Amino acid sequence: TDHDSMSDVEWQRNRSSAHFYDLPGHFVALNGYEWTCSHFDGQPNYGHYNVLYVEDGPMLRTRDPNYSDVRQLAARLDPDAALAIPHHPGDKAHPLDWNAYDPAFAPLVEIFQVRGSYEYDNGPMHPELYGRNTVRKHSLQHGLNRGYDFGFTAGGEHEGVGVTGVYAAEFTRQGIFEALRERRTFGTTGDRIVVDFRLDRRPMGGRLATSARTLTGSLQVIGTAPIVSVQVVRNGQTCHEWKPDTLQFTHTWRQERAADGSQPRGRDYYYLVVTQANAEMAWTSPIFVYEK
Repeated sequence: TDHDSMSDVEWQRNRSSAHFYDLPGHFVALNGYEWTCSHFDGQPNYGHYNVLYVEDGPMLRTRDPNYSDVRQLAARLDPDAALAIPHHPGDKAHPLDWNAYDPAFAPLVEIFQVRGSYEYDNGPMHPELYGRNTVRKHSLQHGLNRGYDFGFTAGGEHEGVGVTGVYAAEFTRQGIFEALRERRTFGTTGDRIVVDFRLDRRPMGGRLATSARTLTGSLQVIGTAPIVSVQVVRNGQTCHEWKPDTLQFTHTWRQERAADGSQPRGRDYYYLVVTQANAEMAWTSPIFVYEK
């Protein structure tokens, strides 16, 4: 997804290439661009959003006063035909404005890219460890703790690291788009790690309403190097950790609900963090559990 500063000719070439290379069942190419809001002139800075279309759609630029506010952008696009993914949310020059964030428009947020990980402030692989400037209280955990339900992706950015895994019913544009919309995703730092995570058989990205205080958790990890740590994060805190030191790890456990009531709307969130011996990592989209 190139920046919205590309010319109309470049945008047309981008669209034509996506249609030419899309081969359902073999290779899926989606049309999209990066809505690049980096206002330095006193206007609100909403951050960067990658806009993806199921088939095709317009280029709506931030320099157009009709679409300089991300809420204008969201109102213009059909949620059945387009979605957005906020990019590098804690970057100091273009931070994600969580006050203007809408999970119905942007069901996924980028957790990792070449700048590092935006999982939480001062965490492993935090961008400041790589000389990047960040702002506090813009991490993904910050957004989750505000009560937003969203999934995770990882992106390549300019240097080509970071990859997203998607659990789709079919290998087509519609199948991929549906899986993105439903948050059935996980992100890695680049290695093709495979992760599956469920609570009471609900897949990653899903919502579950229950009065039960104990859930059944299950996971499977297929690594590219020995798996040194698998953590369950509940409401921003690690509540389980296993250290298998194997290339594959499958496990089932009893997961207790949180009892502190720290999350809004009687809701808890859970996700996995995987770390390998070669320092490559993976994060699953959260599963959201609501009080019934």
